[in-house]
This record gives sequence, C-alpha cells and structure tokens, in this order.
Amino acid sequence: MHAYLVVLYRQEFDESVAFTVILEHAKPSDVIFVYDNSPLPRKNVPEDQRIQYIHDSQNSGLAVAYNYVANECIAKNIQWLTIFDQDTQIPLNFFITIEQAISNSHATCIVPKVILGNNEPLSPFFIEDRLFIRTHVGSNKTLAAINSGVTVDLTKLKQIGSSIFDNSFPLDFLDYSFFLNLARHQCEINQMGSTIIQDLSVTNFKTMSFKRFQSFVLAESRFVNLYYPERKREYHVRVVLRAIKAMLKGTQRDKVELMWRVGFGGRN
Repeated sequence: MHAYLVVLYRQEFDESVAFTVILEHAKPSDVIFVYDNSPLPRKNVPEDQRIQYIHDSQNSGLAVAYNYVANECIAKNIQWLTIFDQDTQIPLNFFITIEQAISNSHATCIVPKVILGNNEPLSPFFIEDRLFIRTHVGSNKTLAAINSGVTVDLTKLKQIGSSIFDNSFPLDFLDYSFFLNLARHQCEINQMGSTIIQDLSVTNFKTMSFKRFQSFVLAESRFVNLYYPERKREYHVRVVLRAIKAMLKGTQRDKVELMWRVGFGGRN
C-alpha cells in the first residue's frame, strides 16, 4: 500500500497545489494524510474516503507530523509513504514514475529531482558541499534531499525506532538529519526520473522574516556542532563569506549581524 502526506499551514485544501494534484491522481487504494498545523482546523475537508485529516493547533513542526503519519502507516501495514509540502508543484508523470521506481527498486528511500521556479537545481545534494567550503580529498559525502517529494519504505525504516524523523530538528535541517541517519544505517537511496518544482523560502535571505532566518541559521549551526564538530572552523569561515555576500547584496542589517555572530563567535 501507498500513502501520501501533505502538511498544511494556514492554507485551505483547494489552495494547496500539492494536495489538489494528489487528490486527483492517487489510486483508490491509496491513503492521503493531511496534517494541518494551522491555528484553526479546516472546515472544508473533502468527502473522500482516502483522506485522513489531522489537526495540530500547536504547530508542533514537521518532525512531529512526519513521525505521527509514519507510525500510523506502520500500524496500518502501509509500506510506502511519500511526503509533500503544501506548495510543491507535482508533475502528472510523478505517480506513474514513483510506481515504477518502487517496483524496480530495493531502496529504503526514493527521491525526485527538485528545482526552483527559475530552474535552479535544489535537490538532491551532498550535505558536506552545502555546509563547507571544500570537501576533503577521499572523504565520503552524504547524499541528501529536501523533504518534499521523498518516498520512504517504512518496513525498512521502522527498525530505526518510533522517531524515524529527528524531533530535535522540528523544521530546519530535519532533512539533513534524516539523510545522515539513513547513511549511518547504510540505507540505499535511489533517484527517480521525475522533477518537481519547489518554492523554498530559505533560498532568499532578503525576503525571509528575521524570525524565520534566525531559525534557519541557528538550526544549521546546531546541526554542524552536533554532527560535524571537527569541521566547525570550516563552517564558520563559510558563514563569514556568506555574511559578506549578503551584505553586498543589501540584505537586512540584523540578518548580516546574526551571521557575523555565528561565523566569528561560533554561537548556536
């Protein structure tokens, strides 16, 4: 069996481009989970027996939503779970392509190619290339992908425990932590032949609110301190260079100052 998960936040069902495509193209036997982090529950839940709606007014984060649905799937003997953000643009060939990828793969995780609206490649990527200026010669790189579009085999992942997704990274760097965990468990990751389009706010520092920007920067620093303590100096150099680039682009002063503090002081 196959399940799809869409996490909503302050958005109606018919406003979510991901949900509308899934509702139209998912099989009758599939399950569609909608985890709603909005302050108030949606009143217009479509009358479709495939839909399971969960409301979380506490906005507990993506990790809580993913773990809740993953455990629900395991309890229902649903093997495959595909995760989407509410604003992901899913091509119509995705559903046929993921079905083919599942039938022809023994992988624990299957990921699509993800691009931004301007066709800039976003995912998959290597974690070390995103965090550090250079990768040491001969060192292993960790393949990762953004959360949206990821398909996981829960029969393989349940061996990790009830918290498949790291609750210590409720939003930012949850994907990094997840794929690092897959690498440590030597899980196979395959890329499928489909491309999705994602609107990702953290790709543009100038348009992000300071609160959102702060959450991203501090989560990144905490991730490096936790998993790459021996490379903190390299990371701080990267942050300083990022701050200089942001300053030249006219990024708001409070954001640049935060990057300086992290880069020079190593504060997390």
